[in-house]
Amino acid sequence: MSKAKILFIFFLIFLSCALSFNVHAQDNSPQAEDVKQITGTIKHFSYEGGFYGISGDDGNTYKPLRLSAGFQVEGRRVEARVRIINKKLLTGGWGIPVEILHIRNAE
Repeated sequence: MSKAKILFIFFLIFLSCALSFNVHAQDNSPQAEDVKQITGTIKHFSYEGGFYGISGDDGNTYKPLRLSAGFQVEGRRVEARVRIINKKLLTGGWGIPVEILHIRNAE
């Protein structure tokens, strides 16, 4: 096989990888339908090693991937802008997995 053909094959592989990476990078960006404003109450659960969740006023339960220590208070009322994480598998099955984009005390 000639050097030109080998270089062309490597170029095609590189181009394919670059396009694939770009598509995956775009998949991780928050879509409008994935972002939601919620109001609710912080709840602490001791099972699964312990975690904090948000019991939403909308009747849904939300399981933040990370909740800052200042908001880890049982019964605290909060307003939060969250991104729903559909691709993450969390153990226990409690709540809708979310990433907190912004959180504050509810008024």
